[in-house]
Amino acid sequence: YVKVYIYGLYLSRHPQPDMGLEEMARELGMEVSEAEAALRYWERRRLVSRVSDNPPEYVFRSAAQTALSGEAGMEESLRRMLAVGVANVEALWQCRPRFLPGASVVYVRSAGASDAGVEYWRALAGGTFDVVQSGGDHWHLLQRQEDVELVASRIKACLAAARR
Repeated sequence: YVKVYIYGLYLSRHPQPDMGLEEMARELGMEVSEAEAALRYWERRRLVSRVSDNPPEYVFRSAAQTALSGEAGMEESLRRMLAVGVANVEALWQCRPRFLPGASVVYVRSAGASDAGVEYWRALAGGTFDVVQSGGDHWHLLQRQEDVELVASRIKACLAAARR
Protein backbone atom coordinates (compact mmCIF):
# COMPACT_ATOMS: atom_id res chain seq x y z
CA TYR A 1 0.00 0.00 0.00
CA VAL A 2 2.92 2.32 0.66
CA LYS A 3 3.99 2.27 -2.99
CA VAL A 4 0.50 3.43 -4.06
CA TYR A 5 0.65 6.35 -1.63
CA ILE A 6 4.20 7.37 -2.57
CA TYR A 7 3.55 7.06 -6.31
CA GLY A 8 0.26 8.94 -5.99
CA LEU A 9 1.97 11.69 -4.01
CA TYR A 10 4.67 11.87 -6.67
CA LEU A 11 2.06 12.07 -9.45
CA SER A 12 0.22 14.81 -7.59
CA ARG A 13 3.41 16.90 -7.77
CA HIS A 14 4.39 15.73 -11.28
CA PRO A 15 1.17 15.06 -13.25
CA GLN A 16 1.37 12.64 -16.17
CA PRO A 17 -0.99 12.86 -19.15
CA ASP A 18 -3.62 10.12 -19.26
CA MET A 19 -2.60 8.68 -15.87
CA GLY A 20 -5.66 7.05 -14.40
CA LEU A 21 -6.18 4.30 -11.88
CA GLU A 22 -5.59 1.51 -14.43
CA GLU A 23 -2.35 3.09 -15.63
CA MET A 24 -1.16 3.61 -12.07
CA ALA A 25 -1.86 -0.02 -11.17
CA ARG A 26 -0.04 -1.22 -14.28
CA GLU A 27 2.98 1.00 -13.51
CA LEU A 28 3.13 -0.43 -10.00
CA GLY A 29 2.70 -4.02 -11.16
CA MET A 30 -0.55 -4.64 -9.34
CA GLU A 31 -4.20 -5.29 -10.04
CA VAL A 32 -6.59 -2.34 -10.20
CA SER A 33 -8.51 -3.83 -7.25
CA GLU A 34 -5.31 -3.81 -5.17
CA ALA A 35 -4.66 -0.16 -6.04
CA GLU A 36 -8.26 0.71 -5.13
CA ALA A 37 -7.91 -1.09 -1.79
CA ALA A 38 -4.69 0.81 -1.10
CA LEU A 39 -6.35 4.13 -1.91
CA ARG A 40 -9.26 3.31 0.44
CA TYR A 41 -6.70 2.45 3.14
CA TRP A 42 -5.02 5.85 2.75
CA GLU A 43 -8.41 7.58 2.63
CA ARG A 44 -9.19 6.14 6.08
CA ARG A 45 -5.89 7.61 7.29
CA ARG A 46 -6.85 10.96 5.76
CA LEU A 47 -3.81 11.14 3.50
CA VAL A 48 -5.87 10.67 0.33
CA SER A 49 -9.24 12.18 -0.59
CA ARG A 50 -11.40 11.01 -3.47
CA VAL A 51 -12.70 14.11 -5.25
CA SER A 52 -14.34 12.52 -8.29
CA ASP A 53 -15.92 9.16 -9.07
CA ASN A 54 -16.09 9.08 -12.85
CA PRO A 55 -13.26 8.97 -13.60
CA PRO A 56 -11.84 8.34 -10.13
CA GLU A 57 -9.68 11.26 -9.06
CA TYR A 58 -7.75 11.67 -5.81
CA VAL A 59 -5.96 14.37 -3.88
CA PHE A 60 -2.86 13.28 -1.95
CA ARG A 61 -1.66 15.02 1.19
CA SER A 62 1.87 14.65 2.46
CA ALA A 63 2.29 12.87 5.78
CA ALA A 64 4.18 15.90 7.12
CA GLN A 65 1.36 18.24 6.07
CA THR A 66 -1.19 16.02 7.79
CA ALA A 67 0.87 15.70 10.96
CA LEU A 68 1.34 19.47 11.16
CA SER A 69 -2.39 20.04 10.76
CA GLY A 70 -2.90 18.58 14.25
CA GLU A 71 -5.83 16.36 13.25
CA ALA A 72 -6.95 14.18 16.15
CA GLY A 73 -5.69 10.61 16.04
CA MET A 74 -3.19 11.23 13.25
CA GLU A 75 -0.04 11.65 15.30
CA GLU A 76 0.53 8.05 16.43
CA SER A 77 -0.42 6.51 13.08
CA LEU A 78 1.87 8.88 11.20
CA ARG A 79 4.67 8.44 13.71
CA ARG A 80 4.62 4.67 13.10
CA MET A 81 4.42 5.08 9.32
CA LEU A 82 7.26 7.59 9.25
CA ALA A 83 9.42 5.44 11.56
CA VAL A 84 9.09 2.51 9.15
CA GLY A 85 9.88 4.77 6.19
CA VAL A 86 12.95 6.22 7.91
CA ALA A 87 14.18 2.73 8.87
CA ASN A 88 13.84 1.60 5.23
CA VAL A 89 15.77 4.62 3.94
CA GLU A 90 18.52 4.12 6.54
CA ALA A 91 18.83 0.45 5.57
CA LEU A 92 19.05 1.44 1.92
CA TRP A 93 21.84 3.94 2.68
CA GLN A 94 23.81 1.22 4.48
CA CYS A 95 23.40 -1.29 1.64
CA ARG A 96 26.69 -1.54 -0.23
CA PRO A 97 26.57 -4.35 -2.79
CA ARG A 98 30.00 -5.91 -3.26
CA PHE A 99 31.66 -7.87 -6.02
CA LEU A 100 30.96 -11.60 -5.61
CA PRO A 101 34.11 -13.41 -6.76
CA GLY A 102 33.39 -16.73 -8.39
CA ALA A 103 29.75 -16.74 -7.31
CA SER A 104 26.89 -17.85 -9.51
CA VAL A 105 23.98 -15.46 -9.48
CA VAL A 106 20.36 -15.96 -10.45
CA TYR A 107 18.75 -12.61 -11.17
CA VAL A 108 14.99 -12.63 -11.45
CA ARG A 109 13.10 -9.87 -13.18
CA SER A 110 9.65 -9.41 -14.56
CA ALA A 111 9.20 -9.79 -18.28
CA GLY A 112 9.56 -6.46 -20.05
CA ALA A 113 11.56 -4.86 -17.21
CA SER A 114 14.48 -2.56 -17.95
CA ASP A 115 17.94 -3.99 -18.63
CA ALA A 116 19.56 -1.31 -16.44
CA GLY A 117 19.11 -3.33 -13.26
CA VAL A 118 20.44 -6.45 -14.93
CA GLU A 119 23.65 -4.72 -16.02
CA TYR A 120 24.18 -3.19 -12.57
CA TRP A 121 24.04 -6.58 -10.86
CA ARG A 122 25.91 -8.37 -13.65
CA ALA A 123 28.89 -6.05 -12.98
CA LEU A 124 28.98 -7.34 -9.37
CA ALA A 125 28.90 -11.02 -10.32
CA GLY A 126 32.24 -12.78 -10.64
CA GLY A 127 30.80 -16.05 -11.89
CA THR A 128 27.94 -17.02 -14.11
CA PHE A 129 25.03 -14.64 -14.22
CA ASP A 130 21.72 -16.22 -15.15
CA VAL A 131 18.75 -13.94 -15.86
CA VAL A 132 15.35 -15.53 -15.25
CA GLN A 133 12.35 -13.85 -16.88
CA SER A 134 9.41 -14.17 -14.50
CA GLY A 135 5.74 -13.38 -14.98
CA GLY A 136 5.60 -11.83 -11.50
CA ASP A 137 7.06 -8.56 -10.31
CA HIS A 138 9.09 -7.86 -7.17
CA TRP A 139 6.00 -7.92 -4.95
CA HIS A 140 4.23 -10.90 -6.52
CA LEU A 141 7.10 -13.11 -7.67
CA LEU A 142 6.28 -16.15 -5.58
CA GLN A 143 2.50 -16.09 -5.90
CA ARG A 144 2.27 -18.15 -9.07
CA GLN A 145 3.33 -21.79 -8.96
CA GLU A 146 4.99 -21.68 -12.38
CA ASP A 147 7.20 -18.74 -11.30
CA VAL A 148 8.24 -20.55 -8.11
CA GLU A 149 9.14 -23.67 -10.08
CA LEU A 150 11.08 -21.68 -12.68
CA VAL A 151 13.15 -19.77 -10.12
CA ALA A 152 13.75 -22.90 -8.01
CA SER A 153 14.96 -24.88 -11.01
CA ARG A 154 17.44 -22.15 -12.00
CA ILE A 155 18.77 -21.86 -8.44
CA LYS A 156 19.20 -25.65 -8.26
CA ALA A 157 21.11 -25.60 -11.56
CA CYS A 158 23.47 -22.88 -10.29
CA LEU A 159 24.06 -24.77 -7.03
CA ALA A 160 24.75 -27.99 -8.92
CA ALA A 161 27.23 -26.21 -11.21
CA ALA A 162 28.99 -24.68 -8.19
CA ARG A 163 29.47 -28.13 -6.61
CA ARG A 164 31.30 -29.46 -9.67
